Amino acid sequence: MKSESDNAIAALVEMVRREMREPLFVDAALSRRLELAEAETAAECAQAAATQRPGLGACVETIGGGRAVFLGVGSPLTQSTGIGMDGEVTAEDFARIEEFFFSRGAAVKAETSPFAHPSLFEHFAKHGYRASEHSSVLVRRIESSVWPLPGPELTIAEVPPRTL
Repeated sequence: MKSESDNAIAALVEMVRREMREPLFVDAALSRRLELAEAETAAECAQAAATQRPGLGACVETIGGGRAVFLGVGSPLTQSTGIGMDGEVTAEDFARIEEFFFSRGAAVKAETSPFAHPSLFEHFAKHGYRASEHSSVLVRRIESSVWPLPGPELTIAEVPPRTL
């Protein structure tokens, strides 16, 4: 008789075999979903920080289909994400991005996708910006049947805002 661990390993092996037969193709639609999910997560952080620490000046603005987020000068979340994923970025959009960051004393930082509209990259070049780093996002299918439910040793509790 197979143990629960043996069954989990067998399920993982089968999932990997299936992924090798049916690779996940990253196209513009998937890239858009990933970019906008990241943008929304950063926006939610800024909204929470604005409530919890009003003196920080945290804020978020929707520009060019994405989000510009400010969580303080030097914060890794102070950046724009998802810009150009819904289409053309206008000169007005780009000016708003610069104003958003410059008016708060922050440098313009952007995480972009190769699938963003080409107009975004044209604005970057025209205004003298350059890529300072590249990152890759790896994705895979996750089948719920592979991951066991948490055991009794895991406790989930609400944390009062005053403790954050």
